[in-house]
Amino acid sequence: MAETNTNQTDQQSNSQTPTNPPAQPAPEIDYEKLAGVVEGRQRAAGESALKNYLKQQGLTSEQMEDAIRTYKEQQAANTPDVDGLQTQLTQAQTAARQAQLESAATLEAVALGIDPKTIPYLIRLADISQAVSADGKVDNDAVKNALNQVLEDVPALKPQARQSAGIRIGVSSGTNNSNQSNDDALKAAFGL
Repeated sequence: MAETNTNQTDQQSNSQTPTNPPAQPAPEIDYEKLAGVVEGRQRAAGESALKNYLKQQGLTSEQMEDAIRTYKEQQAANTPDVDGLQTQLTQAQTAARQAQLESAATLEAVALGIDPKTIPYLIRLADISQAVSADGKVDNDAVKNALNQVLEDVPALKPQARQSAGIRIGVSSGTNNSNQSNDDALKAAFGL
């Protein structure tokens, strides 16, 4: 009867335990810590190999320390500065984008008939920094809109109707003063 009670207890305990145990969450892995451990071991293995090599060469402990220090200095000198390179890359990209914007603005200003002498001032006044699309390309319509906005704000920069240079036939509608200066110029030209 003791056996039947034990069997019944085993059956009850077996029926109470679920057939699929609950899934345990995967342990979190700190990859930075893992990389630090790997780097530390690699460094220790490298130093050990270096010391063994130097011992085989018959160097004293002081000479080994000097050789190891020199080796590490050379390695540090040959290692590129990633942060510095990244900063230089960002600066170069910014300068290239600015040059593209200024080139596009210059072309748009020429198309609008702006005097070449005033184009640099117009570009400085225009907010063309926002004329870059999401993919990094220059949006010519945005550049043109920025230039037009400056021309509306500062009408003195608008292109002026140019008077044609050359010989005029007939009476000038100008004042007598301009006729007199023309007469003076003619007299000087003919030596009168």
